[in-house]
Amino acid sequence: MRLLKLIAAGLMVLALSACVMPGSNIAWMLDHEYPRDDPTPDDFLVCIHHGCTTEVPVSLTTEEWQSVRDVFARPPEVGAPGTAEGERAQIAFALARIETLVAPTVGSEHDVGGSFSGFGRNNQLDCVDEMVNTATYLTMMHEDGLFQLHRPGRRVTEALSARGVWPHTVSTVFEIEAERHYVIDTWIKNNGEVPYVLALRDWARGVNHRDLVTGEELTRMIF
Repeated sequence: MRLLKLIAAGLMVLALSACVMPGSNIAWMLDHEYPRDDPTPDDFLVCIHHGCTTEVPVSLTTEEWQSVRDVFARPPEVGAPGTAEGERAQIAFALARIETLVAPTVGSEHDVGGSFSGFGRNNQLDCVDEMVNTATYLTMMHEDGLFQLHRPGRRVTEALSARGVWPHTVSTVFEIEAERHYVIDTWIKNNGEVPYVLALRDWARGVNHRDLVTGEELTRMIF
């Protein structure tokens, strides 16, 4: 009995560090299936309830979307203006701003990082929800001309890694000059918090996302 309890506890620890994604392919998967349709700030869908089982129509006002544009008009929190590093920081902060803006409509104000840590909460998002939503927001910003050095990248899905025993899926941005993908993962952060940004080549090595969520994250998460 004690052994079974230890095994169960170990599995729970691993599960807490990963995202449940039922029905996913157990493989790396690069594709362009998200977002669906042509999202615009005044007409887009936000996924909630795990696996994008519910899509909520959202419309931002001109003033709200201007607050997203303003992130790109200010010097970046990390990196220098006009650099790819700086633009990635602006993208990360803009994503956090959009999450804050849509929360009252979709009821995601209390979404907490991870899937199991918020188990049982209303309107909790898993990594599928977060991936689709991030892809939607990246598309809207790109189409609005806010990116100069990047474009929305491809979805990346992994099977087993140092992050846990469950599959995990994320969105990316693509740095055009360097021809390099960067993972943007909002799933591990609470609603409205700045997501981490990590070079895909480093993420693919199995860097544990929880190691990136520290008090030094602003200097460590942007590459």
